[in-house]
Amino acid sequence: MACRVHTSVLGNLENQYCMDCEKSLCNHCMVVGTHTEHRVLTIYRHVCKEVVALEEISRHIDCSGIQV
Repeated sequence: MACRVHTSVLGNLENQYCMDCEKSLCNHCMVVGTHTEHRVLTIYRHVCKEVVALEEISRHIDCSGIQV
């Protein structure tokens, strides 16, 4: 989804999620926002689904029972 704040900027897709603020972000929100010290996940699009890299999410939650 496109960012509602940065509507006139290219690359404004909300492909990041701040776990501390519980808010989706675009790259421009990350640069101008206060999320640098927050736990942020990058969301990828893979075969028409949104996914998170296992190595990235495993820093925040126990993923030992997830089959890759």
